[in-house]
Amino acid sequence: MRRNEAIAGYVFMLPLILGIILLTYGQFIYSLILSFTDKTVFEAGNFVGFENYRKLLLDDFFFWKAIKATVLYAFGSVIVTQLAALAVALLLNNRSVHGKAFFRTIFYIPSIVPAVASCLRWMWMFNPDFGLFNALLKALGLPTSKWIYAESSAVPSLILMSAWACGGPNNATLFVNYLIYRNAFQYNEFGYASALAWIVFAVLAICTLVIFRFFGKKVYYGDAV
Repeated sequence: MRRNEAIAGYVFMLPLILGIILLTYGQFIYSLILSFTDKTVFEAGNFVGFENYRKLLLDDFFFWKAIKATVLYAFGSVIVTQLAALAVALLLNNRSVHGKAFFRTIFYIPSIVPAVASCLRWMWMFNPDFGLFNALLKALGLPTSKWIYAESSAVPSLILMSAWACGGPNNATLFVNYLIYRNAFQYNEFGYASALAWIVFAVLAICTLVIFRFFGKKVYYGDAV
């Protein structure tokens, strides 16, 4: 009876196991193989050894620019968000503050609706009546615009918005994740993008091991012994 139950259990688990193997670990290994080829969307590609890695580390100016932007953003955002989160946590745990539940809900909402929040933010900045962009133009004594609400300025407005996510001026905000996307889906260089992804994976793995090795025991986990 127990053997039959065990077999039935494995049968029910089989779709999940196959999905993990084929769609997660399988793609993981496939990307590693691609990183040693010059595969594109239209060509099967040839084995090129470590050429993609050599090109990334020695010849690709945008790679190091993206690394710099990503590191600066990571350190800056972590420091600012952690300090802000600590200040808010201390404030909301103060007994003299009233309406703690309300403020805790307000602070938590952006973490569960990031896409909606981002959309509303851009709608507010592009608003022709009280938006940020028109307020700046008024402050500079320049004519205002209807932005996305007018036919003549809709496309330029979208171009302006895309510049924030697509590298910014002179690729100043070109982050590694977007560099991977750009090489894979704009330049169609799947092998090169895979090599870039694996370099990022290696850096993150090393950083994770260092953090756990030197700081893991210094983290307080509540009642954990």
